[in-house]
Amino acid sequence: MQPSKIILAVMTLSILSINFFADEIKIGLGTQLPPYVIRPSDNMPGSQIPPYEVPESGTGMELEIIKAALGRKGHKLVPVFLTLDNVEEEVQKNPIDGISPCDETLKLKDKEIKFSETHISYHNMAITNRKSGLKITSVKDLAGKKVYAFQNAKLYLGEDFHKMAEHNKEYQEIPLRGKHLTTAMNEKDAVIIMDRNIFAYYIAKYSVLGLKGLDQFAFHN
Repeated sequence: MQPSKIILAVMTLSILSINFFADEIKIGLGTQLPPYVIRPSDNMPGSQIPPYEVPESGTGMELEIIKAALGRKGHKLVPVFLTLDNVEEEVQKNPIDGISPCDETLKLKDKEIKFSETHISYHNMAITNRKSGLKITSVKDLAGKKVYAFQNAKLYLGEDFHKMAEHNKEYQEIPLRGKHLTTAMNEKDAVIIMDRNIFAYYIAKYSVLGLKGLDQFAFHN
């Protein structure tokens, strides 16, 4: 049996114009990425999963890795939470030293960009309601289907995915959380494209909306 094909987005930290002698380093971090990046506003009263109280500076696996790496050189991480669907506009509005997550597709006008080594990987999958009975074994199987993907997915997930997105009239990139997830999963034959850990986090957070557990979903590599 051949190994499953994994749609994997490997994310790095890009340095825009960093002052390595500064005590504080401002890094733009993507929103809607828990448990990798968890903002105070991601906290929900009565949550049954940690962190039960998010600190003002935020937390999450990716944020803590960057904080620790900068800390080894005597720097303090100052997170600036950005929506990454329009990175160029966000960078112009926010005076920052770096941005994460990103990859080598990132291009910014009048900015020299240097990339760090890879520090975290996202396991993006096609996720469907088990009742739909959909079988997805490759990107080609997404053609013609109603696909809801995270913002900028067609830039991150490779050439085959980009071609599918460009030719699929049913393809949409939207903020995948809360009511968006509930709506999408209630639609017949809908496919969600996102990281499995992020999906699981939102399922647990938004169980009050009727998303009761991961066992009602099928995960396709």
